[in-house]
Amino acid sequence: MRVKQVIRQQKVLGLGLSLLGIVGAIGLSLPSVAGTVTFGDGTQCEGDFQDSQLNGFGQCIYSNGNKYEGEFRDGEANGRGIFTFANGDVYEGEFRDGQRNGVGLFTFANGDRYEGEFRDNRRNGRGILFFSNGDIYEGEFREDKRNGLGTFTFANGDVYEGEFRDNKKHGQGVFTFANGDRMEGVWIEDRLSNEAFENVEKDRNAEFSAYLGGQIDLVDRRLSQGNAQAVFREIESQTGKKIGILYVVVHPQRLELVLMSSSGTSVVRQLPDVDREEVLEVAREFRREITGGSFPINNTRYLPSAQQLYQWTIAPLETDLENNEIDTLLFSMDAGLRSLPIAALHDGEQFLVEKYDISLIPSFNLSNIEYEPLDGARILAMGASEFDEHRPLPAVPVELETISSVWSGESFLNEEFTLANLTSQREAEPFRVIHLATHAEFKPGTLDNSYIQLWDDRLTLEELQTLNWNDPPVELLVLSACRTALDDRQAELGLAGLAVQSGAKTVLASLWYVSDRGTLALMSEFYSFLLESPTKAEALRQAQIAMLEGEVRLSDDRTVGPSGEISLPPDSTGPMNIALSHPYYWAGFTMIGSPF
Repeated sequence: MRVKQVIRQQKVLGLGLSLLGIVGAIGLSLPSVAGTVTFGDGTQCEGDFQDSQLNGFGQCIYSNGNKYEGEFRDGEANGRGIFTFANGDVYEGEFRDGQRNGVGLFTFANGDRYEGEFRDNRRNGRGILFFSNGDIYEGEFREDKRNGLGTFTFANGDVYEGEFRDNKKHGQGVFTFANGDRMEGVWIEDRLSNEAFENVEKDRNAEFSAYLGGQIDLVDRRLSQGNAQAVFREIESQTGKKIGILYVVVHPQRLELVLMSSSGTSVVRQLPDVDREEVLEVAREFRREITGGSFPINNTRYLPSAQQLYQWTIAPLETDLENNEIDTLLFSMDAGLRSLPIAALHDGEQFLVEKYDISLIPSFNLSNIEYEPLDGARILAMGASEFDEHRPLPAVPVELETISSVWSGESFLNEEFTLANLTSQREAEPFRVIHLATHAEFKPGTLDNSYIQLWDDRLTLEELQTLNWNDPPVELLVLSACRTALDDRQAELGLAGLAVQSGAKTVLASLWYVSDRGTLALMSEFYSFLLESPTKAEALRQAQIAMLEGEVRLSDDRTVGPSGEISLPPDSTGPMNIALSHPYYWAGFTMIGSPF
């Protein structure tokens, strides 16, 4: 503060202050003089004056009731000091050029307290804000507001950790409730955004629409997180199953996981150090090791890749899956991962199928996942055991006979397995389950290249749509001898889009050709469990668990399992006298579309 402006001599100073006023007025310099000065506006300052200004330690009581005590330089607060406001607020810390700059403690009259960095009188930088109600924010500030990364801990135990903008949750963040529930994703002005969920849905829909000819229709709901939440909760009330849709998105330089559950919120995980080529190479290795060799009874070379894929795709979400009590996972996979035997992913102790019912879907919007029980459903079972261009399937007659003994329906073999008969049977009776025991190939290229082999012809995927299996609806289509080309995007689109293209609500198909006997064993167990299980995916899971636990085996001329014994034809293919516990025999069977 400039002494030369208005100076009132104080008697206690005597001649020294009189000289200071005179010298200051003419601009000369004198050594430091201690004194007290009262200014025209009523401000009173006490301390060491040099060159007409406070320098060193001093104190000013301002006319508005504010007070500063601390270090001065050139008449302004510089260094450490305490500023007490008339309203009861107190700042103690560093000053520069008369403003709060540096590190300090600001205690508000209402009991709030801030410790941290200041710039130009405002909270700028990192700091901790303690609220009088017990809430605590620790993180970044800009212009007095929470901006940047930080953690807000509520007095009730809730915690938000993530990005803020203008005092609101904005950006990537995790909200953890005191009871352990979590909400994670992209936040926009304190509300969790649908952005991640909607973006991946749009991408998936566009990709499958382009491959399937743009003639597909989205299921009528849709699209919003709220709709997904409503559908999930309705299914949960009907089946007791807790549902999660997991989108796996492989970007060039990162892996993104998006989990949607009945909580109505998206959980987003970003793995920045996992790139596309690394993920796809491990996926290729995983499938090669499972299917390697003629009969890989004791091969466990698949485990390292099975565990690595688990760590990438499931482990980052384990807490969320547990907190939401999810027991049914619907996977919407990115290109290169759609022919992955998901059931055989391994956490180091268990296969994924031991923990969850599993289904592969193209997207939420392209899947009719509403629950419809199969009570009273009849089956149309057709197949062929002999072919001109494919290896024979001598166990197919036994497969059809076994299925027909478990489920009421009609069965047709070889010469009766024609497109004309398939069409006429469906027209005569609205079979809700169709089982086709025959070769099916998902190949590179257009829909015309992939087909289901009938007795005398091939039914291409393009022709499949003309069968109108969505009216009346086919609840379950089973293809028991499929094969999908490895590492081919179009072949994978054909497999993952099979339920959409066929019109069937659910498809059970194999990723690779399993032995004749092994297929018979799994199918007999699946249909037996289907009679009792509340959902199709649970029936498949129970059959697969029975196999991996060694309860299903081939013994001489028969299969032995929980559902009983089945005599094998003498010319059927596959090993003898073994347990079918290796994932080669069970992990390739994949449920596509609705698991319900």
